[in-house]
Amino acid sequence: MAPMLGVRDTAPELFELVRTKIAQAEKDKWMGGSLDSNVMAAQLQYRRFVIVSTPRSGTHLLRTLLGSHPCIEVHGEAFNRFGQHLLPYSVQDTTAAGVLERHLFRPYFEYVEAVGFVLFRDLDTHWAGQNVWGALADVRDLKIILLDRRNRLERLVSLKKSLCDHVWYVGREDKRLRPHVELSVPLHELVDFIDRDLVNRAQFCDQFHGHDILPITYEELLATPEVVHARMLKFLGVSAAMLQSGTGKKEKAPVSAVVNNIDQLKSELSGTKYESYI
Repeated sequence: MAPMLGVRDTAPELFELVRTKIAQAEKDKWMGGSLDSNVMAAQLQYRRFVIVSTPRSGTHLLRTLLGSHPCIEVHGEAFNRFGQHLLPYSVQDTTAAGVLERHLFRPYFEYVEAVGFVLFRDLDTHWAGQNVWGALADVRDLKIILLDRRNRLERLVSLKKSLCDHVWYVGREDKRLRPHVELSVPLHELVDFIDRDLVNRAQFCDQFHGHDILPITYEELLATPEVVHARMLKFLGVSAAMLQSGTGKKEKAPVSAVVNNIDQLKSELSGTKYESYI
């Protein structure tokens, strides 16, 4: 724009025209230029959704399943403050609303029926000083797939192991053997983990009570995949298709073979509200 500064004074109308065109091209730079307003409107006619989950709950399994649909675009964790090197934007240059409008729910080709992304409800709460939930709640007709792992003990153990080995997901064909790990889970740590998760989940559901929410569990995805797949596609209002996961199962050993005090935990939590989460 520097060579245009003189034009601003001598030909203000021309300057404004060029400035507007450049701004529009920047907004639509994914296409390399400006878009006709009618084309723009047509390329925004898709279902907007978000996969709301927590780490070690089957998030990558669900994301790759939906991403295998030929007419669904699924982004990863769009508000990952701890992995900004993986994102094409940062908290320094993009607001929460900007992430939603310019990087996620932007124009796509007309064959796209639904566009979504991953949100970890316990981690992705703020971005650039803004409340992410508040910005997301303003998205018109947003659909929410609420993914939980019913067995919170398994999730806690899987989280502990991933924090140690830094392996968060594996490919579908990954056959590598990993060393067997045994650990002890203190009762107070498990109870606190469950309590904090349930409070966070309740807060999320309260803020988004006016939106369409489809609750599913990781256990359901494994036990009755075809039923859950069909339910999700119907919920999103997209065409039927066979879904294929792009990830493998990292944890092969049962939790009873990993947690050496599991019998004690089950005994002490028997008859309590925590019993159903282990």
